[in-house]
Amino acid sequence: MRAVDTIFAGVSDMNRAVAFYRDVLGIGSVYESAYWTTLDTEGVSVALHLGGGGSGGWTLCFRCDDLESLRTKLKAAGVDPVDHETPRGPTLQFTDPDGNAVQAIHLR
Repeated sequence: MRAVDTIFAGVSDMNRAVAFYRDVLGIGSVYESAYWTTLDTEGVSVALHLGGGGSGGWTLCFRCDDLESLRTKLKAAGVDPVDHETPRGPTLQFTDPDGNAVQAIHLR
């Protein structure tokens, strides 16, 4: 695990969520699709992801050079990561000991 890559929240309605961040908070977007919107923030990438809305939480996503090594370490710690393919690269999704969502991505 290297650097924070993205922090994102699950949303149940992408159009409503984008409108809230744009119209209420004054934050535009640099990328929009039906399933993913990257907000125009400086520094850390903050995004909205369709699905899982209402969970009230964010996911911390780290860049990772070796997902297989990380998978081995997670399993040794009793954590069962879930594979997820994204347009930017493969990810492992898992939770920390307190149930907080964490993701590791290997960028293409």
